[in-house]
Amino acid sequence: MNEVLIVGDLHIQPHTLHLYDVLWEKLKQAEYVILCGDIVHNRKTYTPEFLLQLRDIFFDIAEHVEMSILVGNHDILYTDQHGTHRTVLEMFSHPHIDIVRYPKKLFLNNRVFYLLPYYDPENFPEWEIPKADVLITHTPVVLPSALDWLYNHVPLVELDLSKYEWVFQAHFHAVEIAPEQRVIVTGSIAPTSRIEQGDGHLFYLNIDDLEVRTERILVYKYTNTNEYRERFDNERTIIVTSNPDLCDQYQNVMKCLYVPPNSPKQVKELDKSTLWEDVKSILQDYFDADSLFWETLPDSILEKLQMSKEGKKLPSPDLNKYEHVLDSIHEKLSNL
Repeated sequence: MNEVLIVGDLHIQPHTLHLYDVLWEKLKQAEYVILCGDIVHNRKTYTPEFLLQLRDIFFDIAEHVEMSILVGNHDILYTDQHGTHRTVLEMFSHPHIDIVRYPKKLFLNNRVFYLLPYYDPENFPEWEIPKADVLITHTPVVLPSALDWLYNHVPLVELDLSKYEWVFQAHFHAVEIAPEQRVIVTGSIAPTSRIEQGDGHLFYLNIDDLEVRTERILVYKYTNTNEYRERFDNERTIIVTSNPDLCDQYQNVMKCLYVPPNSPKQVKELDKSTLWEDVKSILQDYFDADSLFWETLPDSILEKLQMSKEGKKLPSPDLNKYEHVLDSIHEKLSNL
């Protein structure tokens, strides 16, 4: 084995799953794969069909290459009383897939990789993080300097990064490569919202000399327009429009999303100085949905669980408090 392929956040959603075909082929061609977490995006959009499709895709990839998958914050259903992340990724159990739910060492050839899944920096366990050749983490330990104006509210876990030849930091969606500091912020392989660029990167680490080569990959991007442009039909793009007739004009476009003009998620020009407030405003409906956890579960899941939405409106859920309910959901989904 000469190289390991390291990939940042995936953030797959039901309406974008079919767009990741270019990534799946890259994974199959690798010698070993480490996925840095946030495989899925929003647990409230899961359906049994989506989860089973995704599981089948990963099982197919695992027939070609072994992989380690770190659990990201978006992958977590809840954390049990023992501090173990319970995650939707447990459905992907396979002899060639290692789901990393807790910190561990990975030995590849003569190198030691330390894999650190997501933990809340404000409640980070008092562990002694050991020395290794490479640290790969979804827990925030370093802030991308180019976007500190956006991420400066995010708490970090203080680690001695000098113990590592390379640090690969996931969780943040912007790519940043700092070879002098031996730090790479892996970014998101695809945009999670219409304000992200979809600047995906693959990172190939040579195990012998620890040299890194990068490769850009376009899974898809968002294009905001109310007018037909022929070139968009030949690009890997999702059209976002408030023109209800525009979607009918595109024949080859990967996806067309109609956003009504009065929608709270209407696309608008963002001023950099107020970007964080604008992001919170655009996504406010998602934040509010936390207080309607049961009401936002898809009917297909509730039907499978033989449950009713009536009487299930709860305050913003403490996932530990309701772990017995989520455990039941996870178990039944696993058996679908």
